[in-house]
Amino acid sequence: NNEKVLEVAPACSIKIKDVQSDAAPAVRIHDFVGAFAANGIERSICTEDFAVVMRDIAGIIAAPQSACIEQRLVDVDRTAAGVQPDCAVTEVVPRGADSPVETVIPGCDHNGRTAPCWFLQQNPAQCPPARAAESLEIKVERAGAAPPVDARLNYSCVVCAGTADPRCAP
Repeated sequence: NNEKVLEVAPACSIKIKDVQSDAAPAVRIHDFVGAFAANGIERSICTEDFAVVMRDIAGIIAAPQSACIEQRLVDVDRTAAGVQPDCAVTEVVPRGADSPVETVIPGCDHNGRTAPCWFLQQNPAQCPPARAAESLEIKVERAGAAPPVDARLNYSCVVCAGTADPRCAP
């Protein structure tokens, strides 16, 4: 018999609560996590204490999310400086299974900057040009107040339909 058997060596052997265990390399999990780019987190199973791993995961989950504009915005007033977008921003706060509270947040330029209101801000660190062409994100001005617990922002903006879109010509 000329059969060859391929065996994968364990990534590690570890003893947890007096039980010896081997862990195989997680090649498919590595590829899966890699598909999430900066939003993925991969740590070794070869540890006796998962506190650091859980802290890292919690840090990603709890990190403030950016509202990057990932396409070029239509400028509704090209005579004014900067981009004058056509966006709608709503804050959604869950209140029971079927009754979330939705609050429309007006644009700061349209309500005299009375908080809460939203505005665009350049943020190349969170919204790099490769991800968001103009590095813009939607920010909510709250005059120092914290956002409601479990609040989620929904936003939509009119974006250019392509390079030939006449609303977006230089």
